[in-house]
Amino acid sequence: MNRKNTLLVMLMISTLSFAQFVPIGHLNIFSEDGDRFTLILNGEVINDVPQTNLRVEDLNQPYYNAKIRFED
Repeated sequence: MNRKNTLLVMLMISTLSFAQFVPIGHLNIFSEDGDRFTLILNGEVINDVPQTNLRVEDLNQPYYNAKIRFED
């Protein structure tokens, strides 16, 4: 009985260690030529002021529609 409980506890610990409770991602976008841009993800403007380097954090959807609109 003690062996079964130990095995069950070890199995639960190993399962929980591989599980991701909230899958999130991050996105880095930059312009190699220094052109300023505005990023639009799923129809929502991410940065109002055009930038050459942008980091978006805590993205929780598996797929996004992205559009980059350059300043010029």
